[in-house]
Order: sequence, then C-alpha cells, then structure tokens
Amino acid sequence: MSEESIKRVSPKMGIVNTKEESQDLTDWERVKSMSDAEIEANALSDPDALPFDDDWENAEIISAYNKLTSQ
Repeated sequence: MSEESIKRVSPKMGIVNTKEESQDLTDWERVKSMSDAEIEANALSDPDALPFDDDWENAEIISAYNKLTSQ
C-alpha cells in the first residue's frame, strides 16, 4: 500500500482514533435515575433513534462459506 492511499483524519473533523481523544457526554447519573418507561419514551421521541420492530424470535446465525472448513 502506498503512502498516498492512506487517509488520516483529525479529531477536529469529528473522528477520533483513541479513547483519550473521545469525550463521553452522557450524564450517566441521570440515566441511572430514569425508569425504563422514561428511557423508552425518550428514545421514541428522538427522531435520530427510530424504533424497529424486527422479530428476532426466529432469527438464525448464517456463517459465511469458508473453503478451508467446508469440505
């Protein structure tokens, strides 16, 4: 891989590379004091967190074909 194909980003662009560069903006004490109903109501009122009603009861895991193990 050539040096020209490597893309570098900076925290100023909103992308961080390490835990030290990131900020946790969550008020965990507030979250811990909320009831499940309050958390659900807040999630439903958030347009960026649209609910989904996928039925996971009949879900199954499908692994990718691996020619080394699938003989």
